[in-house]
Amino acid sequence: MLKTYSLIAFLLSVFCLSMLVGSDSEPKEKNPSRIAIVAAFQGEMDAIREEIEGEEITDEISINGVKFILGTAYGKKVVFFTTNVSTVNAAMNTQLLLDRFSVKMLLFSGIAGGVNWDLSKGDVAIPAKWHYVLEGAVFNEKEDGSGEYDVIEAPWADFKYGNFGMIHPLDVAVIRSGLEKPERKAFFEADADLLKLSAKIAADINLRNAKGEKAVIKVGGVGGTSSAFLDNAKFREFIHQAWGTDCVDMESTPIAHVCWANEVPFLIIRSLSDLAGGQKGLNEMKEHAEGAKHNAAKMLNDILKSLD
Repeated sequence: MLKTYSLIAFLLSVFCLSMLVGSDSEPKEKNPSRIAIVAAFQGEMDAIREEIEGEEITDEISINGVKFILGTAYGKKVVFFTTNVSTVNAAMNTQLLLDRFSVKMLLFSGIAGGVNWDLSKGDVAIPAKWHYVLEGAVFNEKEDGSGEYDVIEAPWADFKYGNFGMIHPLDVAVIRSGLEKPERKAFFEADADLLKLSAKIAADINLRNAKGEKAVIKVGGVGGTSSAFLDNAKFREFIHQAWGTDCVDMESTPIAHVCWANEVPFLIIRSLSDLAGGQKGLNEMKEHAEGAKHNAAKMLNDILKSLD
């Protein structure tokens, strides 16, 4: 009788384990290696897929509620997915992508706020490197009325970017294979070959910005990411002065960070839907998001088409 009960208990445990595991625990695919086509939200992804011609979808997989669409585009094996908005979602779901699928490179397309006065709504920024905006510390003002802050003295407290009132930015501490301990990193760099290809395509593509003029496509430069939506003229100026930033968003740097940690080449394309607070009156993202989404998507499409 004990043997019977033991067998039943064993079978129940196996059944429960299989129910817990489900399709989400399938092992990482080995081949073929895919190009990840990524956006933050569905509207950006819709624009990407509208611009891509002749895609063929072979499968859809949901992992932890995130949908991954597998297929081919221009003869290349791809996986489409949206991270969802926010720094945490971007990091968490990009790592989920890399854990589950064999990804040889990541291409992102979407909208952003402009913090460089040389760029207008509808222009395109393809930064060479990405930084965090709000990584850092927040301090009290000194009680002496000087307007200065009680800044802590510590080995990590290297506030080389100055401060915006109580906000004192810092470089993020990072680690990956090959490093013995965490080190502070200012920027996460886009793939050099993808940047070269972008520059070549930018010379020939014809895009229009919100003014109806030929859109500027800046390949190179700096992008920044904040965990908060930015729509403040003074903070916009601080960001540009501190890092030389061209555009800001809520996903790119965590994606770049995860790609760096996993040694996956990436390129992030952002078209400006607004000026992150530099405008007069209310933010104009709603009016210009559609055109910006498609400008970024058209760049991604031409890059994808041109890849070997």
